[in-house]
Amino acid sequence: MPNILHSYPGYDLKEPHKVFYRDGDVIAVPYATRSHGTLYHFYTLGSVVGYALQYGEDPEASLARARANGHQLHWASLNGTCISDTRPAVKPCYPLHAWGDVIDFHGRHFQLNPDYNHNAKLVEVT
Repeated sequence: MPNILHSYPGYDLKEPHKVFYRDGDVIAVPYATRSHGTLYHFYTLGSVVGYALQYGEDPEASLARARANGHQLHWASLNGTCISDTRPAVKPCYPLHAWGDVIDFHGRHFQLNPDYNHNAKLVEVT
């Protein structure tokens, strides 16, 4: 059972254990607000290879094309959120990270760094 750090009506935030993330996994990163205290941005992890496999494309060709065009090979996409009066049937539980944390994604180590416009950047570390 994961160690729940914060529980809200729509989701729980858990302590990240040695987790190896895959495409489509969602992580939470806190941010401070002046009026509402600490809130959270949610990011979905993705990669060129994962995207190609999901849509029936050749992963090697997609990887070569992305490298040739200078695109990121791994990313974290900011998810939109809204306030609603409906609750999910099963309350999701997301791992809580902070900027600077190192995560394992696709067998590589990436540092979570803030990017412009509230986006996240995955920087590979060795």
